[in-house]
Amino acid sequence: MKSLEVLNLYPQHKGTLSSLLESRTHKNPEKECLLFENKRSWSWKEFYSWVAGLSHFLLKKQIQKAARIVTIIPNSDLSVALYFAINDQGAINVPLNPDLTIEEYTYLLNHVEASLVIISEDLKEKISKIVSPSKILVVDELHKLRAPNLSNLAQAEDTGLILYTSGTTGFPKGVMHSQKSSVMAGEAFVERMHLEPSDRILCILPLFHINALFYSMMGSFAAGATLIINQRFSASKFWSLACETKATQVNIIAAIGNILAQRKRSEWRSDHTLKKIYGAPVTAQISEAFTNEFKVPLILEGYGMTEIPGALNNQINGKAKLGTMGVEALHPDPQIKLTEVKIIDEEEKEIPQGEIGELIVKTPLLMQGYYKDPEQTKNSFTKDGWFKTGDYVLKDAEGFYVFSARKKDIIRKKGENISGAEIDRIISTCPHVLEVATIGVASQLGEEEILVAVVKEEISSLTEEDIRNWCEQKLPRHKWPRYVSFVRELPHTPTQRVAKFKLKQDPQILDLAKDFH
Repeated sequence: MKSLEVLNLYPQHKGTLSSLLESRTHKNPEKECLLFENKRSWSWKEFYSWVAGLSHFLLKKQIQKAARIVTIIPNSDLSVALYFAINDQGAINVPLNPDLTIEEYTYLLNHVEASLVIISEDLKEKISKIVSPSKILVVDELHKLRAPNLSNLAQAEDTGLILYTSGTTGFPKGVMHSQKSSVMAGEAFVERMHLEPSDRILCILPLFHINALFYSMMGSFAAGATLIINQRFSASKFWSLACETKATQVNIIAAIGNILAQRKRSEWRSDHTLKKIYGAPVTAQISEAFTNEFKVPLILEGYGMTEIPGALNNQINGKAKLGTMGVEALHPDPQIKLTEVKIIDEEEKEIPQGEIGELIVKTPLLMQGYYKDPEQTKNSFTKDGWFKTGDYVLKDAEGFYVFSARKKDIIRKKGENISGAEIDRIISTCPHVLEVATIGVASQLGEEEILVAVVKEEISSLTEEDIRNWCEQKLPRHKWPRYVSFVRELPHTPTQRVAKFKLKQDPQILDLAKDFH
């Protein structure tokens, strides 16, 4: 089936999550909609009733339109149901990582001004120190709620999601997306992976990231397919899970691809039903392992950001080239122009094909802006309104976009965007530290590892272990540096900013470092 034919199987919707859910439920009420870890299964009719019950429960809590509702829970069927229920009320879902520190939660919860914080039981003591207990709701109360009808209180352009993403200032930015953006991103994923109602989409990435939310989850609902939610990725159980759930499609990141490619082959099962994988970046090693050894017919890579989800991708039956970001993404409806891109120089002038410059994007999936940060929002656009990605790329002779380098001070580790400036700020508070610079260095699993270069006081007994221990006390595990290196001085720009790009070019920086792997 063509992707537009898939969308046309269902009654028209209004661009809201509620109308999308009603459309798909109306067509196939008894079909399986959602499966959680092969434990709990929901038909479309059952899931609709649960979402409606959650929505009416929120209404009784006097949740106002545009209220921010924070969810801090592991991946589950409830994560998905809450996303729809919160949007049904016209409120805004703010999913946060369950593994953050109390300092991070304090900043985020104060910044977003949450009306309600929905958490798992183990977080109750920590979150109670930040917000009033009257604003806290433990998930145990939410599994048995049912109602016959959704509220349908939202419009397509209403903000439905705020996702916090690391920024170069060291403080996270709240990326706002409309309900229409969420729905259209799902439709675009139907086109990207040629999803059909018979597909079973396995979600192993966290539902506080754009990938799992806008691609796996919304792609599944747009196609009227079956979504399989897993609480967390397990390399040793991946192939068994894929077989037991009869998954046909899964999204991965580079670290997961490399981990699975390096696992012992006895874990692989030849009876799996996976047909297609979406991931980024896809190395030759990952491609070889999955297509030739693991017998998955198709693996595609693409490019997007929280601000501009799914901007570029390689195509299933069109343009595809290993090691590239692909070409402009498409929507199933040819009348919808999903992505326009340009490559510009420092003066915002478009440069010739084949030269490296900054990628800028125009798309209907564009964020609405950064929450409570109009200045940062303004600075993220060119004079004529194109979003500046901060990534340096080139367009090759065949029309494929090729990633070159990151302009922003962001480290990409195992699918997480980690702010180097944030880690700088934390380590700079450590006694006897004069100056620090955090950079990303190449990882064996793809993406990057964290290295901190530290200038300490001349007469000091400070050790690499002291720096690492400081980070372990102040930061969540995924932000702990693998490498700590003491240096006599850091390179600086003429304006006395630390020149991290020069530090990354230093061939001795890793040789000097202590490896905590």
